[in-house]
Amino acid sequence: WDYLNDYNSAKDFYEQSFEMKSRLYSHQDHPTTATSLNNLGGIWKSLGDSSKAKDFFEKSFEMRKRLYPNQDHPDIASSLNNLGSLWSALDDFSKAKDFYEKSFEMINKLYPNQDHPDIIFAMINLSTLLCQNPISRKKGVELLKQYKKIATKDTDSQKIKQLINRYEPNIGRDKSKRKKR
Repeated sequence: WDYLNDYNSAKDFYEQSFEMKSRLYSHQDHPTTATSLNNLGGIWKSLGDSSKAKDFFEKSFEMRKRLYPNQDHPDIASSLNNLGSLWSALDDFSKAKDFYEKSFEMINKLYPNQDHPDIIFAMINLSTLLCQNPISRKKGVELLKQYKKIATKDTDSQKIKQLINRYEPNIGRDKSKRKKR
């Protein structure tokens, strides 16, 4: 239902799933419970309730940190990425950048020297955020160019090329300060 953009139906199923997992693992943290919390965060973000989304994303993140203490893990990187996405949607560049950078760094540690989909996804999220800010746009385009060289999948290369074409001509230009004609 989520992929069909029927967010209310998806929310109902995600809530049922979370309730069931909470009963099954009532006295312990569990990866599937953390995933349910994450899914609820995502659906509330889609429904436009950033406050509820933030609560669920943070609970999922905290549980994942307890499940995988003192280690890098794809689920923790995913939570960091989701929090970056939330703060980006809330137009808090600094917080979004911090979460995206942490996610990107962790993914790179987990999959060094690989063309892993999670690396490309995290890189695109971070570089897109950087490109949207005139001050960091050059750094975002440089990151895109770096990963364009190592992306082996055609779809990844095309997405990166589109982003470079979109943002490179605008390096040093702030669209918000242009005069309207």
